[in-house]
Amino acid sequence: MDKAAAPKYAVDVSLARLEESELLGSRDLYFLCSFPKCGRTYLRFILAHYFRLRFKLKTAVDFDSVFSFIPNYMGGLRRGVPALSFNGVTGLPAILCSHTIYSSEMYGTKPVLLLVRSPHDVMVSWFFHKTKHQREFKEGLGAFLRSPEFGIETYVRFLNAWAGALPSRRHHVASYELLLTSPSETVRDILGFMNVAVNGRLLDQSLSAASFAAMLEQEQKTPVPDEEYDVAIRDARRVRRGVIGGYRDVMEADDAAYVSRVCESGLSAGAKRLLNDAMVEW
Repeated sequence: MDKAAAPKYAVDVSLARLEESELLGSRDLYFLCSFPKCGRTYLRFILAHYFRLRFKLKTAVDFDSVFSFIPNYMGGLRRGVPALSFNGVTGLPAILCSHTIYSSEMYGTKPVLLLVRSPHDVMVSWFFHKTKHQREFKEGLGAFLRSPEFGIETYVRFLNAWAGALPSRRHHVASYELLLTSPSETVRDILGFMNVAVNGRLLDQSLSAASFAAMLEQEQKTPVPDEEYDVAIRDARRVRRGVIGGYRDVMEADDAAYVSRVCESGLSAGAKRLLNDAMVEW
């Protein structure tokens, strides 16, 4: 699968059309790119809370309004580029999220923040998302890992493509692991990459507001828009566990070894270096 399929409810907004439109105003554009289940929701909430405090925005952050702060590159009227707000705010970057593999047509040479995570943890979380949240996959985890549409080889291709594309543009790489183990330092680096001044007090408040418990409460009150799922089922929620190495509770040893073998043989040298630099075990 060389090119990821457009997500459900997608609105086709090419980079060329986006730059010709007035949707971004005069804001600097950044792409936040990640394979699914790499912690994007967590980072999106941290940044949205920080922007709200730092730029004195009045909109409260929840699982609906967060897309007005940081929408998807494709994602419909409520979650995509048309949802982007606050264009008159000086210094506020425009950040568009995407799970799509690199292509020059989609991303040009714009700066990219790439968010990565352990392949083993990604696959388990992705499995539950597809079986419990979206209910698109009916078989077990072993079959999922080996699936040509969803399995570990798709994450390997994603990482290889981005590892090859990043050197030609301004970029920053962060990981879910770093967000959990050193959140303040990690988010400071991300804000610096986007030329947003860091206020330590506001950052601490933002991290607290985006805690696992706070996000879980928010999702139960206001679920993700345009998605039909039962927030009472833990493995169906976006806010599921929030841990490092949780795959060990679910993945059999032979399946874990399979994921490791595919990564060892399939990841490019650049992709391996990218994961290693972000403190990600693979």
